[in-house]
Amino acid sequence: MLDAPAGAGFETLMLDTSERLVSVTAGNVFLVKDGALLTPRVDRVGVNGIMRQVVLREAASLGIPAREQDLAMDDVASADAMFITNARIGVVPVQRVREHVFGMSEIAQRLRESIEALDA
Repeated sequence: MLDAPAGAGFETLMLDTSERLVSVTAGNVFLVKDGALLTPRVDRVGVNGIMRQVVLREAASLGIPAREQDLAMDDVASADAMFITNARIGVVPVQRVREHVFGMSEIAQRLRESIEALDA
């Protein structure tokens, strides 16, 4: 269960049969680690959602390194930050996964501001 700014758990991480991170139930997931953006590959399972595509495009335009790769729960536990996306909610930071608490991410904030400006 994930906690977002509202304070109550409202999303669940989805894993594949090999325990690799896939997504959340209603969107895509991104980790921030060492100044880079990481997101699960979607070539075997998962959805290459519109907002996922927008985030990756905007990251490139902002000079934020981004990689699609296999991710496990250990990667979540060692991440500096995490956020989820979909076309309805935009970019939403995750505050906590289990006992791991995330700080606010400058990268997530920059992406959120850039994407919100696209709608203006």
